[in-house]
Amino acid sequence: MARRISVIGTAGCGKTTLAKELSRKLNIPHVELDAFNWGPNWTPQPNAVFLEQGEALLGRAAAG
Repeated sequence: MARRISVIGTAGCGKTTLAKELSRKLNIPHVELDAFNWGPNWTPQPNAVFLEQGEALLGRAAAG
């Protein structure tokens, strides 16, 4: 059974800190979507790249 938790909120409210702690305590992977959405120097990634990386991640989650 896949376990997923989405943490949402405004910038600087502690989303990443909370998500990392939940990941550690629940022994589930932590995925930071900003890593897919932004390239070097906070330049936006093309939608195709974001979708490709997300689909690859979902494929790994379904397999494992």
